[in-house]
Amino acid sequence: MIPETESAAYGLALPQWYPYGLPEMLPDNAFNPALASSLVVFSGQCRVMGVSFTSTKGSSQFIQIFDASSVPADGAIPLISMAVSLTSNGGVSFTPGGRWFTRGCVVCNSSTQGSKTIGSADCLFDAQYIPQVI
Repeated sequence: MIPETESAAYGLALPQWYPYGLPEMLPDNAFNPALASSLVVFSGQCRVMGVSFTSTKGSSQFIQIFDASSVPADGAIPLISMAVSLTSNGGVSFTPGGRWFTRGCVVCNSSTQGSKTIGSADCLFDAQYIPQVI
């Protein structure tokens, strides 16, 4: 029994610590500060809002997006594969609500379209995501 000097709250959950910043700071951003061949956007469940890339390679290649927590081995099949011609940039936007990734999100370049064959460190990647915390 609760003493009359204390108040009771029924049906209210205890607040949980949220390690990814305030809601006003979301979506979060992942990027590589130097040319790279891949970017692990987030390890774990997340909602990706968009991915942009810049290719500095003098020939065409492919940008691939995977539902994975780390860079997959060569031969892995991507969720999305986009052709990029000579030094160019582009991106994909998953609007309005983003795209759900269950294991995490990885972006990389590849010399082949249908499966991953990692390329050289010649891309800049930038992605916006919202981590899932339960």
